[in-house]
Amino acid sequence: MQRAHVIILMFNKLKVIKWILGNLSDQMRAPTGGVRGWLAMQIMKTNASSTREAIRRLELNQNDTFVELGTGHGESLRRIAEMDSVSIPKRIVCVEISTQFRNELQKNIAELPTKIPVEIHGEDCIKMPYLSDGAVTKLFGMNLIYFLNPLPEYLKEIKRVMKQNGSVVFGCKLGVIPSNTEDFANVDQKDITDAMEDAGFDVTTEKVEIYGGNYLEIKGTKR
Repeated sequence: MQRAHVIILMFNKLKVIKWILGNLSDQMRAPTGGVRGWLAMQIMKTNASSTREAIRRLELNQNDTFVELGTGHGESLRRIAEMDSVSIPKRIVCVEISTQFRNELQKNIAELPTKIPVEIHGEDCIKMPYLSDGAVTKLFGMNLIYFLNPLPEYLKEIKRVMKQNGSVVFGCKLGVIPSNTEDFANVDQKDITDAMEDAGFDVTTEKVEIYGGNYLEIKGTKR
């Protein structure tokens, strides 16, 4: 009886989370300000532990050109700034389309304990003219892939900038993402992995455990 009660509570909690995300879907993609934008930014701060673990798993080094799509508050940069100098990429490119997030990101970069080679771009990553063909060794996005629509077009550009055998890593929490909104366009794991395979990546998936939860890592290696 107690176990059934717990399951019901978890199910109801999941329904509430999906409802909240569904009603904030446009702000989750790119916060624009106001109460809804502020709330979306606060929700995204809860991804800090997932982002930090994902950065650790990337095994960055000083020869890498590293790109993060949807950098948000910059938790990834805090994690990188804590690393030894041999683990800090030679070039770090942050792509963030939200003006609200970019403003906060600039402030957070200025407060990093270690100076790192960061550049910020505000254009949609469907085109990244500041990156040459085959320039990127590692690319990462946490809770981002849902918004890349049409996904094949974004993957085409990502493949262009990736070095052969370079790694593309998307962190996802598909179980809590609503499937009935226009903004959350990519919410099916098989559809995502199939699109990545079709775009020219060898794809693996892994459930990654973190303190207080988990996330799905979808990793593509450019063929």
